Amino acid sequence: MPFLELNQFKIIININNKFLWDRNMAEIIIRKAIPDDSSKIIRFVNTIISEPFSNLEMSEGEFLHTEKEERKILADFHDSANSLYLIAEFNNEIIGNLVCNGSNRRASRHCVSISMSVAKTYRGKGIGKELMRQAIDWARNSSIV
Repeated sequence: MPFLELNQFKIIININNKFLWDRNMAEIIIRKAIPDDSSKIIRFVNTIISEPFSNLEMSEGEFLHTEKEERKILADFHDSANSLYLIAEFNNEIIGNLVCNGSNRRASRHCVSISMSVAKTYRGKGIGKELMRQAIDWARNSSIV
């Protein structure tokens, strides 16, 4: 499925540098994260952590990545055949992410741990579902996972 229309939103998938859009609808872009996204990702994670009842395994003030460290993490994801970092953007701000972190061990390189977050105001609109759908498609097409 190249895109999923949701009320006033249209999900635009940009996994392989292919875009679909409709100028009459607001655009939510789902794509692979790149090192230049580091400051937006730090801001997004800190926003999610500060939400009441966050399911992240850290509290406010515990996410201490610098922009340089986050850039390195994103570059490592980009270079990894068994890891994926997706973001969902609306108006150039990150509103969701999904991380598939692949194992470094030879015996378990086919395994990933998955985490996903969607900003509170965007929950219930199918963004998490589409992030997961893209991760599943990536895994199915992977030669490792």
